Amino acid sequence: MSESPWFVPLLLASGGFWSLAYVLVAWRNARDRTFGMPLLALVANSSWELLFLGGYPHGLRAGITGMFLLDLVLVAQTLRYGPREFPRLPAWLFAAIVAASYAVAIPLLYALNRALDDPYGIYTTFLANLMTSAMFLAMLDARRDGRGQSMPIAVAKLLGAACLALAFGVNMPSTTAADGRPVLYVLFVAVAALDIAYVIALHRVTRRAAVQVGSGKERVAWH
Repeated sequence: MSESPWFVPLLLASGGFWSLAYVLVAWRNARDRTFGMPLLALVANSSWELLFLGGYPHGLRAGITGMFLLDLVLVAQTLRYGPREFPRLPAWLFAAIVAASYAVAIPLLYALNRALDDPYGIYTTFLANLMTSAMFLAMLDARRDGRGQSMPIAVAKLLGAACLALAFGVNMPSTTAADGRPVLYVLFVAVAALDIAYVIALHRVTRRAAVQVGSGKERVAWH
């Protein structure tokens, strides 16, 4: 699959950073009693991993399987805590929306991979990355706080995406996806820009929250 000696190590590093991000999200979910992975991003990523559980060589297959199992934890937490973020929706309707999202995402990703003759899902993984990065920013803007999020998650996610982009930057598997290098390079840059923007935005939100907490303590002390 690869000629460059850096290809597999970079893929493994990417999987390690993403797995760390998933574990940290799961921990924040339990602590904050919310979901920290945007719903559609979670659906897209877990659907991709489900489709490729057996599609990569053995050494990488184990990593994809591990990430998929972590995704199942995040899905369970999303179903448990998600309705709290949408109080006007009954829990059953929220669960139905999640199920419907999977019913669309799985066949859509499968069809895209077939249409692009892309057996390793290169295009779709970076499209999912782009959507994930954009939706983290949107979630931060909608909540206006850091619930379910943290700087370690943001950095781990950024590094995971960067290692993945470097992996396919130094080596492209021999598929028709190699003809789409310009498209992939645009996706690399777009994902990196959104991830950096998210780190900056999250830092500002958490710093503002810390200042407000500190100001509140000062007011309490004066009273």
